[in-house]
Amino acid sequence: MARVARALPGVAVALALALVTRSSSSAPKQARDYVLEPPPRGLWAVVDAYTVGAQGALELRVPIEDESTGMVHLRASSLASLGYGEVAGHLDARISMLTVGGSVGYRDVWRTIEGGPGEELTRDARPSVERERGRAATWPFAEGRARLTVPLESLFLLAVGTARREDGPANAFDWFHANVHDGGLLLKLDATLFVEAGAGSGKTTALVGRVTNLVLQGVPVGSIAAITFTELTRPGLLRREDLVFASVLASPGDREMGYSALGLPIWALVAYRAQLRMW
Repeated sequence: MARVARALPGVAVALALALVTRSSSSAPKQARDYVLEPPPRGLWAVVDAYTVGAQGALELRVPIEDESTGMVHLRASSLASLGYGEVAGHLDARISMLTVGGSVGYRDVWRTIEGGPGEELTRDARPSVERERGRAATWPFAEGRARLTVPLESLFLLAVGTARREDGPANAFDWFHANVHDGGLLLKLDATLFVEAGAGSGKTTALVGRVTNLVLQGVPVGSIAAITFTELTRPGLLRREDLVFASVLASPGDREMGYSALGLPIWALVAYRAQLRMW
């Protein structure tokens, strides 16, 4: 299974090349204000190129009556990023404003950063710990989630609750969430308030807040990320569907959150997504 986890992230690169090299005349132009609309039905190839990695996925979207009423999403994904690779399967079902779903997968961490009992893995301490004790490790994970979307006239609220379990090591840096915690159960609530959705421009601005409940060295810890921002826009670089996404979450005063190279208690993501209808 570890070999599979290490090999399949290459699918992300292959799908990216396929999307970029395919003739742009194969699909009609996409509306520039589609960001908050229900996704179209069918089988889609999706590629994300983001700050420190790439992800490729095949997603089958089956409507329940019609796209606006509900939809079932069945997706297989593979990613390669800073510090780790991952393969996963996902299933989500949306009825009106509520979506429930789950994922199972396998993570391959190329360099774990683990602290000993009582050791604090601050951003300043982690580079030396990685050099001296970093090792490769793999483990499975499972996730359940529920998402609620609430239109509020000119505003739009999106709340996502996630319960994620990983069989990872204790007191270790999480390359995905950019924080430190024990393996086991992690609970997360993300609330996004879209405050601007420019019809015709495709530009959307949002305020984001995150609350995370995790366990660190056997002790339950509650971590609150400060409200920051997300920016989305439809650039129209391709005739097919695409999207640029930028988001920043900050936790002032947290000495462990964030990547050592940045030296700040923030999680940041800039991504470009392209989609191609396969069927």
